[in-house]
Amino acid sequence: MSRRMEVGLRTLVLAIHEEATITAAAKGLTGALAQLAALRETASLASGQAGRAVGEEEVMRIVLNARRVRQTRAEAQATTAGALTKAATKAAVATAKAGTAQEASDNPVPVRVRRRLAPLAVRSLTRNLPAIVR
Repeated sequence: MSRRMEVGLRTLVLAIHEEATITAAAKGLTGALAQLAALRETASLASGQAGRAVGEEEVMRIVLNARRVRQTRAEAQATTAGALTKAATKAAVATAKAGTAQEASDNPVPVRVRRRLAPLAVRSLTRNLPAIVR
């Protein structure tokens, strides 16, 4: 399967799974039973749309991978926000001590922080590229 088809299937499966989860909750299902019903419904509906058999294992793999990516992005954003907040606080303290805004504007983020943030920035840019560019 081509990369473009995989991306399309992943998008389709995630959209169907979200709707199936809402449907299972509306039916009054909870816990593992709701997850199993959503998984089976997603596999069934995705198979019809994809024009091939999509197994429950494949649906589960796609859903878990999406959750993992979402969690990793949230952690990276929290880390970046925390580091930027600390850097901004240090810059503000330095400005208050120095009494001039020039020193703080010359180097608003310390070199150590910039070194740590650079790989995160590059990774976040590559994740958000369109599938055609990759």
